[in-house]
Amino acid sequence: MAAVAACVFGFASCEDLNIDKLIEADVVGHINLYASNPTNTDKGDQFYANGDSTIFRSALCNVNITLEDGNEIDAGAVLVGCEKNLLTANNEADITFPLIGVNLRDTVPGTYQINCPVDQISFFEHLDTANWMSLITTNNISLGNIMVVATNENAMYIGYSGSIVIDQFSTMGTLVKGHINNVEAIYVTTDQLEALWEMDEAERANVNLINNFPHITFNGEISSRRANVTDILEALDEMEQK
Repeated sequence: MAAVAACVFGFASCEDLNIDKLIEADVVGHINLYASNPTNTDKGDQFYANGDSTIFRSALCNVNITLEDGNEIDAGAVLVGCEKNLLTANNEADITFPLIGVNLRDTVPGTYQINCPVDQISFFEHLDTANWMSLITTNNISLGNIMVVATNENAMYIGYSGSIVIDQFSTMGTLVKGHINNVEAIYVTTDQLEALWEMDEAERANVNLINNFPHITFNGEISSRRANVTDILEALDEMEQK
């Protein structure tokens, strides 16, 4: 198991790698997510209902460093989880929906307040130009700590309050452990974004953005393996460019 785990952490090619066995043994981590208290239900349907849960059976994370002119200017933690395996035996990331992505502003244990500014039109302008996947893959200090649950390529939950508590963040290969604590999220679809941009500027100025979308609350447990997630971030970037 140690040899197989080393293979996974380096994304090396392993012909006999049995991903399902690694998932069962929690070698590639997991996240249990629970949904409750749906509100603003008159604003449209959403993916989760009260009491629904998802087990992301593969969850990997690592430090995400931003470089400028070869110098480190920012470092945060990025975490990605899927219901199925994130890895295949042929040195590729396997991204499936639904997926959860977390981008935190530091790499130490502690409480990270989710504070994405979904009440500001500038945030949706960012979404319109950068694509939601960049919320996960790019360190953006101005957007704060991010939690996104993407249900497909055209719909996602974006957390805007609550917290993620990291109890343990240690060396490569270890489990990063913590929990999701009452993260309130809006459910946003591409159709809703298009409707927002079809409004004229005066109409948008009068829209209460935080009440313009369905809401739900997430709680959960995190046990995510710290590993090389370069392939995963590259796969997300490739999805973004399609």
